[in-house]
Amino acid sequence: MRTLALCALVLFAIGGCAVESEAEDGSEEDLETSADAITDSRSAVAVPWGSELWSSPAENRPSNAWPGVFDQPAMRSGPGSCGFAATANLTAQLLSRSGSERRPVTPWDVLDRVPYNTIYGIHPRTVASTLDTIFRDRSVVGEMQNTRFSFVHVGWRFGYGRDQAWTLLQETLAAGKPFIALVSYNGDGGWFDFRGNHYVVVTSVTNENVVIAHWGRYENVPRETFLTWWGAHTMFSFSGIVPNRASLLGERRAP
Repeated sequence: MRTLALCALVLFAIGGCAVESEAEDGSEEDLETSADAITDSRSAVAVPWGSELWSSPAENRPSNAWPGVFDQPAMRSGPGSCGFAATANLTAQLLSRSGSERRPVTPWDVLDRVPYNTIYGIHPRTVASTLDTIFRDRSVVGEMQNTRFSFVHVGWRFGYGRDQAWTLLQETLAAGKPFIALVSYNGDGGWFDFRGNHYVVVTSVTNENVVIAHWGRYENVPRETFLTWWGAHTMFSFSGIVPNRASLLGERRAP
């Protein structure tokens, strides 16, 4: 049973960015302890360690008050490093004030904390626990110290998860809380052709559009397109990581 689940996971991971495993009884497989899956993060990175990945004056920012966006480091093998970039981007979203950007945590800082897993990159619960650890350090996060992060999973619920997921996203963003979502583009990635699973940071929503931060930029995505991506994640449809405190950036609205 475990072998079958692992084989399926490897197939999902090809070309993917964040893939999870699930046993036949619905419980998650614990692959984080697999010696074959874990490798040193520095040796796994295909670009010079510490390369500048921050896009500060991005023309597509919803406003100049918003922070820039980190791109993700390319990896030598296995899925991508979007989980590390999303962790850093969520931190920037939470700590930045209007007109004053802060980026005390980079994807490299996160890679230093979490060994790279060549099967699925970074597990959502690892993203949440890593953020919890980062936000315990007042020297890094200041007044946002002890912000906590939860992994939420709406799922399809026999086909009725879409409305509940949208309500969750609206309520979260209305409360000023940026949201890491796990999505799958299914080959419909808009301006790029990417077919795998992926972490993005949702920064704002309206009734028509969703603004996400990923790949070193912001992107304005039609609501129904985003919901299709979000619901299509291999194992965790309509799931993500949410903080329990609002961003210092203030009210978050789409352009």
